[in-house]
Amino acid sequence: MEKDSGIVVTHVSGGCKYHRNQGERYRLEDITPAGLCPHAYFTAYPYILGMLHEVRFDWMKDDSDHVFAQCPALKSPRVLEVFRERDADGKVRVFVRVGEKNDAVDLPGATACDCPHTEGDTAEANQGDGLGFCPAAFNQIYPFLQMYLKVGQTPFQGKLDAFYGVCPDNNNNVTFKISAEKD
Repeated sequence: MEKDSGIVVTHVSGGCKYHRNQGERYRLEDITPAGLCPHAYFTAYPYILGMLHEVRFDWMKDDSDHVFAQCPALKSPRVLEVFRERDADGKVRVFVRVGEKNDAVDLPGATACDCPHTEGDTAEANQGDGLGFCPAAFNQIYPFLQMYLKVGQTPFQGKLDAFYGVCPDNNNNVTFKISAEKD
């Protein structure tokens, strides 16, 4: 990532279980599960969401509690294993394990991912418990965050010192101000 970015919840209405107070601040590394880069988390999120809601993936006939994805790097991307387990109380817990590099993917001129993952690293996904940064909000703002960090603007706003993103839940109306603030 090229810039450090502060994320501030600037408006909250409705009953959001994640973002209750205006002014909550998150660093870029705090909006993903510990140890998982934003690129891998964004790629794994649809599978995480499915796993949390008991989805069975048709193509995973041998073990429907595991599904595999691939990080978006264009040179030696990491294979991502998304899997669920049940704790002693029967609650579903979802994890993402970083797998081997897929050396079959190697677009000429592309660079390898610069995220510090190593094979076997495992991160627990947010379980929808209202703790940490909202996964749905992350999924909504991620593409615009990447544009902002790389070129300083988004499709809906011109070149600015900050941009605003919104939660996908129209009942809660949570708006995030994302800016390149140094800690």
